[in-house]
Amino acid sequence: MKRAEDNVVEIYSGMAPDAAALQIASMADETAAAVLAKLRVRTASAILNEMEPGRAAHLADTLAGMRRPDDGKTKK
Repeated sequence: MKRAEDNVVEIYSGMAPDAAALQIASMADETAAAVLAKLRVRTASAILNEMEPGRAAHLADTLAGMRRPDDGKTKK
C-alpha cells in the first residue's frame, strides 16, 4: 500500500474511469492494487468495470490478498 502515494491516488480519482483503467491495468499487480485500494470504493469499481475482465479479476484477487483473513475469532 505504501507504493500508492496520495498524490497519485488523487490523480486517478479525478480521471475518467476508462482512462484510469487503461493506465492502472498496465501497472505491476501490487502497485495497481495499492492504488485501487486507496480509491473510494465507487471510483475503484468504475475503473475495474472498464478493464478487461481477466485483468480486473486478477487485481480483485490481489486486493483481497492485501486484507488480513478473518481468523475466526469473535471480537468482544
